[in-house]
Amino acid sequence: MTDDRLLRPLPHFCACGAEAQLVKQKSKTKPYRRYQVQCLDEYSCSNQGSQEVYAWQAVLSWNKSPLSEKPEYLEIPGYDFSNFFTVKDIKEFLKQRRLELEKIIHAKKEQGIKRHHPELEKLRVELAWIIYGQSWIRYYNRQKHQSLFSQSKSSEVCETPMY
Repeated sequence: MTDDRLLRPLPHFCACGAEAQLVKQKSKTKPYRRYQVQCLDEYSCSNQGSQEVYAWQAVLSWNKSPLSEKPEYLEIPGYDFSNFFTVKDIKEFLKQRRLELEKIIHAKKEQGIKRHHPELEKLRVELAWIIYGQSWIRYYNRQKHQSLFSQSKSSEVCETPMY
């Protein structure tokens, strides 16, 4: 997986509706630079994501958190989900891919490959995207469940005779 978009994800809008941006923070402890996504509406919102070592980690952490808006469609660089028929199929694919990546990463560590080796870093980035995809699926399923629940409630109200 060599897609450059893996390392340069864009932060989603904040849940309040305002734009969010990636900010580089200075720290007195190692690592000396940390990244964080912050809501640009500092007067009424001021949501902030977690501080992370890498920019891509901060953005993916923000994007999968409840602090950010979720896009209508799941997009993971290097993956095409148009051939899947259901969200359940995508969920199963992501689950299997996550297990594969975790096994590969574990095997590489057992072989003695150092933590910051580029090959291992690339696998970790892909794994983070897969985990983001799984969080999107959970969000999608919750939204679908809530809308079905609200539709059944509204139909109960409409069908109840008023005496």
